[in-house]
Amino acid sequence: MSRKRNAKKQLWIPNHEKRFTLRKVPPFEIGDLVLRPMKLSDAQAHKKLCDAGGSKLGDFLGFAESIQHWSLAQHKQWILTNQLAGHPFETYGAFHENHLLGFFSYGQAGDLLGCQISYYCGSDVSGKGIATEVTKVMVEKAFTLAGFEYIELHIDVDNLASQRVATKAGFSYIKDY
Repeated sequence: MSRKRNAKKQLWIPNHEKRFTLRKVPPFEIGDLVLRPMKLSDAQAHKKLCDAGGSKLGDFLGFAESIQHWSLAQHKQWILTNQLAGHPFETYGAFHENHLLGFFSYGQAGDLLGCQISYYCGSDVSGKGIATEVTKVMVEKAFTLAGFEYIELHIDVDNLASQRVATKAGFSYIKDY
């Protein structure tokens, strides 16, 4: 059992006064970023990214405490499960020249009117603004294409990098729980 299992989390929602505009993911210092739905053929890249994240990733993902120990079959199952969930709960990969930099997904929020966005980028691209920009795109898609009325981020209180992403993406801290 992970030591983070009962860790405090924080709830974040978009600022009401901030206007979100439809955007394409801009190019970054590393080149053009392609955001697309994850496919079964991405399982090996997903496993490599999760393995590189080590226990840190598992600590922040309540659904996957032991993700760094998953087999390739478990990564395939995770991708397949997210594919079968379909619209509006797709999972996306951020790719640069077929290299998976991070993954982003929609999940069920407290009720059917909202959704939760989860994200993870590898340490090799940390701090380049990828999670922030992709999260902005995911927010806009959730509001305009999926018709959600609200969006939540649930962030571990110790995950300062994700808190910075949330702030830069236009979210406001609501409460610890």
